[in-house]
Amino acid sequence: MMTEELLAQVLRLPRQERVRVAEELLSSLEEPEEQVAVAWAVELERGSREIAEGKVPTVDSAEG
Repeated sequence: MMTEELLAQVLRLPRQERVRVAEELLSSLEEPEEQVAVAWAVELERGSREIAEGKVPTVDSAEG
């Protein structure tokens, strides 16, 4: 089934069913919390390492 055909069929559904389809589609795009946590941990580690190695300039919070 082509995307256009599927979309046409979905648009013919009653409003509540279209809402359900939309919610299911959107939730399928979300990454699991565990993957997000791992990605943040990797990013925090990278940022901390770059600061420690002097690759990233820091700003004194008093300077604002």
